[in-house]
Amino acid sequence: MKLRYTIRITGDVQSAGYRAAVQRIARGMKVTGYVENLEDSEVKVVAEGEKAALEDFRKAIRIRAEHIRVEGMRTRKGKATGEFKGFRVNVTDIASEMFQGYATAEKYFSSLGGDVKALGGDVRAVGGDVRAVGQKVDTLTEHTDAHFASLEEKYHMISEILRSMNESSQIMQREFIRTREELSRVVDSLVTLVREGRGGKEARDVA
Repeated sequence: MKLRYTIRITGDVQSAGYRAAVQRIARGMKVTGYVENLEDSEVKVVAEGEKAALEDFRKAIRIRAEHIRVEGMRTRKGKATGEFKGFRVNVTDIASEMFQGYATAEKYFSSLGGDVKALGGDVRAVGGDVRAVGQKVDTLTEHTDAHFASLEEKYHMISEILRSMNESSQIMQREFIRTREELSRVVDSLVTLVREGRGGKEARDVA
């Protein structure tokens, strides 16, 4: 039997790329539902699936990384509704989403600068001690591998953030077009009612 987990997450989880990470984990585990930011700096996750998958999912989203740090999770369990076809990121208004995206990107780009400086320090250390050049080269290789692995992960996170921002923009654009179409229909209906009202009044005046 499928269940629904409603999870509220506290910690450094906004403006950190956390929603994109949760979505990626959910899709990999075939969990459906959504993730969204709350006004109190918490994040809400609604997930449906088999119990074992949900338990694994809940453990996987307890992320403690350089920019994301989950401090607490409160889970309410219930029956699944089956209403979700996939796992989505719920967006707010476009201004808030753009701010979240830029704030997250700023964190990762700032960290990239630190990695590049550290890598440069390793290179300078190689030339600092000619007698230990062999040892320094080994150290440089290890540090370079670690830094490039870190850079790759951060670039991946930035790519996910930018993709999420693009999806948010497209959703807002569709909502705007739909609202404009609905307003146009309402105006047309009002114009028709006014014309019909005038026609009826003219007919009564002639009689």
